[in-house]
Amino acid sequence: MRYYSKWDAVAFLSKKRASKARRRRVVLYRRAVSRERAAAFEAAKRLNFGPRSTILTLLAEGGQSPALAMPQTSLHIAAPNNFSLQTNPEGVIQFIGSLAQTLLTRQVSDINLDLSSVVEQDLGAHALLDKLVDEVMTDCKIRGARIAWKGSFPKDAHQRRFVCAMGVVDQLGIAARYLSAAEKSKIRQFTRRCRHYIRAIRPDQKDAKTIAAERFAMYVNRCLSAEGKTLTPTARHLLCSYVGEVIENAEVHAGMVDWSMHGYLDMSMSQPNCEIVVFNFGKSIAETLEELPEGSYTKAQIAEFLDAHTGGGLFTRAWRRKDLLTLVALQSTVSCKNSSIDTTRGNGTADLIEFFQGMHDERASIMGQPTRMFIISGDTRILFDGTYRIEKNSEGTRLIAFNRTNDLKLPPDPSYVLPLKKARLPGTMIGVQFPIQPRSLQETGGAA
Repeated sequence: MRYYSKWDAVAFLSKKRASKARRRRVVLYRRAVSRERAAAFEAAKRLNFGPRSTILTLLAEGGQSPALAMPQTSLHIAAPNNFSLQTNPEGVIQFIGSLAQTLLTRQVSDINLDLSSVVEQDLGAHALLDKLVDEVMTDCKIRGARIAWKGSFPKDAHQRRFVCAMGVVDQLGIAARYLSAAEKSKIRQFTRRCRHYIRAIRPDQKDAKTIAAERFAMYVNRCLSAEGKTLTPTARHLLCSYVGEVIENAEVHAGMVDWSMHGYLDMSMSQPNCEIVVFNFGKSIAETLEELPEGSYTKAQIAEFLDAHTGGGLFTRAWRRKDLLTLVALQSTVSCKNSSIDTTRGNGTADLIEFFQGMHDERASIMGQPTRMFIISGDTRILFDGTYRIEKNSEGTRLIAFNRTNDLKLPPDPSYVLPLKKARLPGTMIGVQFPIQPRSLQETGGAA
């Protein structure tokens, strides 16, 4: 008996080969399209990035320092002992500015970044250095140049771990120095960036700030969960709103859409502290207010305070017009977006101050430690530690003047509103540090 296949083997194989060839052509076509898109993207990135990094130029100008001395093309640079923007802003900005100036004006083949003498540091300083390194690597790639990096770590183990997790080790992708899985499990970190040359290529990605704000709130929740607490739905919504408005203000008024957000928490420390920074490049707060057109509602608002300080002879080298403008901009009633007494837009910074003020009160009552916050914009630094508070006046307006009478027509406490005389940040940075309850002292079922 014979058995006949109901399939034609020759036709089947021919059809199979044809189908495979079609799939292969589709794959090759998609690869070609992908390569073309990637090439077009790189060309657009080069065009919008410019012949040299705009950020490096801004940092070099802000540092107000000459290029560093260097033998031939090798650069050795030591970070200041106090590498903290909160407590040593001029020293940090000058250090980063000198490095930027050197990279712009000298031919550099290798950099030895010495952090061995660092005894104090914060996330703000490393975030700024991280941004410089990011710009240098992009600049080198576009120009077809190469720079070799090497360096030394801080002596303290916690500070060393910080550099590996959030510092230049992570930015440069030095895998041999990455943290172990055990070390990384104790760290909570967060990074979100918007680069100006990428945003120029993809201007339709206007929801970037919304996504960043939502993930920022998730990060704060994740940090608080380490002590059995969480943000209420209302608090989480408000935090997203406040952070989103701060980013929007930066995008609208700074004249340059380039911002970054970072968060860091090391739960292996005896007293963990969550650090957060949000910063952008471009015009400072004072510069934005100075450029307001004559006759605008906000310009009329701030004129009252400027006249009081000018007429009273209150301005000095230690208390300048630009410092007052920066301070006035933090108030809930002052915003470039307001056009009349009935509009109350653009109060994200004041709202964020009040939000973390509430967190300060809770942290202090639980742990006896304050939440600290700083704002650096241009060459003005403002500190918050609970000593001076944002409070409502007799008219129900929220104000914080950093003096005993909470009066914006009087000079503030110079320990809290400080002019930077030898350096300026080409933009604005907000930094927050708040303690997290150690696991051994953890409360269960709490709510924040």
